[in-house]
Amino acid sequence: MMPWSVPIMAMLATSPPAWRRVMDRRAQRVMQAAELRLTAGRAHPGGGPANGPSLRA
Repeated sequence: MMPWSVPIMAMLATSPPAWRRVMDRRAQRVMQAAELRLTAGRAHPGGGPANGPSLRA
C-alpha cells in the first residue's frame, strides 16, 4: 500500500531524494513490524498457518 494516491506518488518519484525520504521510512517501519512478528513467534499476520487450517484428524 502506498502512503498517498498514485498521482502524488508519481510526482514524488520525480525527486529521488524526496522519494527515498518517504519510502525509506515506510520500508523501515514494515521491516520492524516483520521482525516483531517473527520474534513473537507469529510468522504470518493472522497468527495462523499461511495455507489455511491444518488437516489434522
